[in-house]
Amino acid sequence: MSITKEQFDAVQAANPGVEIEILQHDRLPDEVIARVPAPAAWNIYRNLQSEGKKNEAVQALVAQCVLFPPKEDLQKSLDAHPGLAEVWAGELVEMAGISSGARRKKY
Repeated sequence: MSITKEQFDAVQAANPGVEIEILQHDRLPDEVIARVPAPAAWNIYRNLQSEGKKNEAVQALVAQCVLFPPKEDLQKSLDAHPGLAEVWAGELVEMAGISSGARRKKY
């Protein structure tokens, strides 16, 4: 499902001060509006990963960060395309600040 400008604006208005983005898939019609992971969501994600619970970590991060569509609709997309949660989680990890785009600099 494509996110409209009106839907994006409504989610932004309901979450003032929160950085949100639309996440898209290059081969599926699924789109979501997600927030940058809050510190608590990030800690849960990292703790589950450190316990070897990668699937649970991905599911928790997506559940806590996807603001639209409603949870029932999101779950339908995830049921139809089980790997989609990993795609969204990868984007959320980048939104949290982990990327290959960081550079070091010396003076």
